[in-house]
Amino acid sequence: MSRILITDDSSSQRIILSGILEKLGHEVETACNGQEALEKIQTNPPDCMLLDTSCPSWMVSKHLKP
Repeated sequence: MSRILITDDSSSQRIILSGILEKLGHEVETACNGQEALEKIQTNPPDCMLLDTSCPSWMVSKHLKP
């Protein structure tokens, strides 16, 4: 299955989403902020990303290539 990066400043949201996606067979990695997400993207790019747009993590999208 896909490798998914979840970026959210809420630890409970990261835990809930991770649990659901892992049960569906996905490999999940999490980041608590945009800087951490960028570091993880550079070392091992995910197949898919979920970003919390209500926290500063959405700024990470400015650094991504289409």
